[in-house]
Amino acid sequence: MNGNPILWLCGCWLPALVAYLLCNEAAFKKNIVVGVTFPYEAREKPELQEILRRYKRQEKTLAGLLIVLAVAGILIQDSGLSVALFLVWIDLVVILPYIPYFRCNSRLKQYKKEMGWAVPNRIGTSDFSVASQPVRYLHPGWFWLLAAVAVLPVLFDREMRIGYLIDTVSILLLWLCYRYLYRNKSEAVDANTTRTEMLSRMRRYQWGRAFLLCAAMLAATNYILLVGKESSSLMLILLIVLTVAIVSLAVSVEVRTRKAQEELTKGSGKEEYIDDDEHWIGGIFYYNPNDSHLIINERVGLNSSVNLARPAGRILMVLLAVILLLMPLLGVHLMHEERSRIEISVRDNAITVHHNLTTYTVDASAIESAEILETLPALRRVSGSSIDTLRKGLYSSPEYGTMKVCLKTDSGPWLLLITSDGTYLFGSDTADAVEEIAVLLTEKQAAAPAGLSSLLQSNKFNPGNILIKQ
Repeated sequence: MNGNPILWLCGCWLPALVAYLLCNEAAFKKNIVVGVTFPYEAREKPELQEILRRYKRQEKTLAGLLIVLAVAGILIQDSGLSVALFLVWIDLVVILPYIPYFRCNSRLKQYKKEMGWAVPNRIGTSDFSVASQPVRYLHPGWFWLLAAVAVLPVLFDREMRIGYLIDTVSILLLWLCYRYLYRNKSEAVDANTTRTEMLSRMRRYQWGRAFLLCAAMLAATNYILLVGKESSSLMLILLIVLTVAIVSLAVSVEVRTRKAQEELTKGSGKEEYIDDDEHWIGGIFYYNPNDSHLIINERVGLNSSVNLARPAGRILMVLLAVILLLMPLLGVHLMHEERSRIEISVRDNAITVHHNLTTYTVDASAIESAEILETLPALRRVSGSSIDTLRKGLYSSPEYGTMKVCLKTDSGPWLLLITSDGTYLFGSDTADAVEEIAVLLTEKQAAAPAGLSSLLQSNKFNPGNILIKQ
């Protein structure tokens, strides 16, 4: 089954989600709109509303164009090329929508200055004691319970135990992130301490919900892998359903947080209010040399960010940018994997299969039986590569159990080797060469006492005839 259309269909909604969240920035929350703080009197100004309307049109238009590109990507047949272009498209989805955002932010700052509202440090007499009050965090037992649930599939499926254990450990790491990546700072917008306390409590509550939701998703993923182990189609359907459910719930948490911030602060800004725009570059990046904290809460929504005035903050941001920009190279690597030749040779009393950076060596003395398979058995990937016709890595088969595989699914027959060290399944598009190796190996029964090792060194074997290049 060609998974390229599924890849693009699963991602084509991302531009709409990004546009929705960025357009939501055009609604006043905590006196902030598109990263710029205004007094209450600015909210109904026609000039400001026109800037915001133009900004939302640009975001929606850009989202539409990106969705059209995603629909076009469905037509790509080559898996490696499709993944490479998909990852380039993801970069565009992440980066391009912020161009209208930065432009609008810049225009709003200019308008704010023209209207005489750009008064530095307009900070009222807010009571910041909320930040020093005891915080009620979610009990770690919730995360430990989900971790215990997530690890249970190990008892029923030993082949995938590494994956199950990784998800289990990730749940515990999520608790650490929940507990220590949140900066306990009051959500003050003005001198109204009741409003500040309500905003702070609401944000901490939604923060906990988000991390508990992610932990539940990881636990559910393990059971999907267990239930779908015999059917890749069923596993894919269940993973898509789970992803849709989790994304919907995550967006709901974010939207609820923003809606609460909008409702709780709709009357703010009439007197003194907090304005720290000078510390927010483009309304997105936080830079404050006077703030010793690395992790900071973003002003709107639920997210956290880093202080770029701290060396660690700059390092983290650079790493994130590098990862984002290098993502398409994964697609290039997959294209290389897909097109590279598989070389099979017999030398030094061993069969060697080489594909790019992967090499399998089967010692001749360990081979117990060899068989040519005209029909490829059902294979389930445990770890490794599965790109179009390429299958490489550790796989599981109902007929032969766990085996190491290196083959192309459209180029039979395939050579099955059962050894004292395990089972191997190799293939090539040169059927005659595969058959020649198999015939040679079946002569082990009639070989001299020295066994197959002696046979491979005899005159019956011509390495030049068995070298298989794809």
